[in-house]
Amino acid sequence: MGYYPGGNCRSVYRYLLMRIALINENSQADKNLLIYEKLCKSAEKNGHEVLNFGKYSKQEERDVPYTELGLFASVLISTGIADIVVTGCGTGQGAAISCNSMSNLVCGIIHSPLDMYLFSQINAGNAISIPYSQKFGWGSDVELEQIFDILCSIDFGKGYPEEYAEAQRKSKLYIEEIKSRVGRNLLNVYKEFEDTLKRILNTEQFKIALSKFGNSSAESEYISAIMIK
Repeated sequence: MGYYPGGNCRSVYRYLLMRIALINENSQADKNLLIYEKLCKSAEKNGHEVLNFGKYSKQEERDVPYTELGLFASVLISTGIADIVVTGCGTGQGAAISCNSMSNLVCGIIHSPLDMYLFSQINAGNAISIPYSQKFGWGSDVELEQIFDILCSIDFGKGYPEEYAEAQRKSKLYIEEIKSRVGRNLLNVYKEFEDTLKRILNTEQFKIALSKFGNSSAESEYISAIMIK
């Protein structure tokens, strides 16, 4: 499957199960091609679609700092464009903090395939943050592919170990309830950060994805409106 800025990949082997969004921030933009190719390879084997929202290279003028990844990922989830978001930064910490500041995101920091497995089974969130600089060296491309293979091939939320599955399921639901209660209304948040959203979302790929996959929510309608201002 070829790569191009704003491209996507789709499996020819199975029906579409999940849309996975990829976001890179400024410092890791030059790894976008590597990450995209590895993610597509895993997704295609399991019937998923990958939507690549960049940042595509450090030469791209659009400014996407890690502090704004949470806003970006939140929009992708709330509008129905994506089912899960793959992001990250140098250490993975900043991107995860940014994502977890949003009421509709539960993001885990993924250093290894084991992290990916445990996060998928116990926490079952909708975003992952990967450290793309810290300890990223020889063989890291292999480990990245292993992480994505797990992300794309197993059902989330089964629990681990099995005897704790029910307690873990209740904890996951309670975390989501807490976030929904303490978090502010997403639409109001988006309105306060309109200028930021217009900057980080302003790509042809995002506009196409919103038109194609956007739901009928108030958040989706608002984002559609600011994209044509």
